[in-house]
Amino acid sequence: MMPPLARQHTPQGAMAFAAYYYHALDWSIATNDPFLIRGLGAESCTTCSKFVSQLDGMASKGQHMRGGRAVVLGAGITSGHSKIAADVLIHVRLRQEKGEIVDARGRVTYTQPASTPAVIVLTKWASDGWDVVEISNQ
Repeated sequence: MMPPLARQHTPQGAMAFAAYYYHALDWSIATNDPFLIRGLGAESCTTCSKFVSQLDGMASKGQHMRGGRAVVLGAGITSGHSKIAADVLIHVRLRQEKGEIVDARGRVTYTQPASTPAVIVLTKWASDGWDVVEISNQ
């Protein structure tokens, strides 16, 4: 469930929303179902669309992700400029477990190594709350 702070039109609300996005992504990875993240990204968010497409694609092939869980280590409002229009930029630090894509026969078809990425989540306030407009690697 999205925390109440993530629904507020404040920089702190944007930060809570960006962290929630990654909690929702983690749940989507765990359940192999992008339902929770599907409505959190703007239509223009190519990274958001990629996450949804990858999960949908795996499901259509009878594949699933084993492991690969994402944990938010920290988030903070950051300054800077972007070519993409955004209201608040959020720096998010993550820990991503090693993950494996497993096919319908139980064979591992891809292994993703563990990592500790840092990303910038670009957020924009819309009439119904925050949207992720893009996610960029740092």
